[in-house]
Amino acid sequence: MAAIIHCESTAALGWFLERSHLCVVHPGKAASVFPRELISCIQYVGESIGMAVASPWVLQTCLERLSGSWAEPLGPDEPVIFRGARPVWRESHPDSTGEGPLVDTLGRLMVRARAHERKQRLRQEFVKRLKTLADNARDGSGRQAPSVPAPPARLNPYDVLGVRPDASRQDVRTAWKARALEYHPDRVANLGKKLREVAEEETRTINAAYEMIRRSR
Repeated sequence: MAAIIHCESTAALGWFLERSHLCVVHPGKAASVFPRELISCIQYVGESIGMAVASPWVLQTCLERLSGSWAEPLGPDEPVIFRGARPVWRESHPDSTGEGPLVDTLGRLMVRARAHERKQRLRQEFVKRLKTLADNARDGSGRQAPSVPAPPARLNPYDVLGVRPDASRQDVRTAWKARALEYHPDRVANLGKKLREVAEEETRTINAAYEMIRRSR
């Protein structure tokens, strides 16, 4: 793996930028914040492209000092491409074009890699949530609790759908569709029988909550 430089201060980051023809700086405190897909993209474009990590504060301060037009707050985990000491690309900046085919190609690959990483992270969080639900469904003896919908008397439909009691019918319907989509069969098809059963149970609870609200209006 290519070396990733850790810049602990604005002076260190400035020193690194001045000695790099083209580099990618990722906000964070350790090299591990660089997504693997992003590293692969950088190495694919060119081995001479430098990589560094700096705390969000250091990177933001550096941007504010170098160019006022780039001083807008960075997005979560948003990397920046520098050509020397000059920023030339960031995902949220509207002027991140026209810096040549190398920067344009690297920028497009980085957007794709970051989208892939976000998708993977969301999937991991989803699987973790399902596993937590499965663990909570077990009784004290470790046996699987009966798979039955929660009793209506104990079910708060508004909490299930994540809406306020005064939400409009359209807002309730939109929330119901969004929650149901989280546990869609296509999302859990490859997660194993037990997790699929948990997803089915959650779907029944979501549907029951929607019906309770719909019938009460």
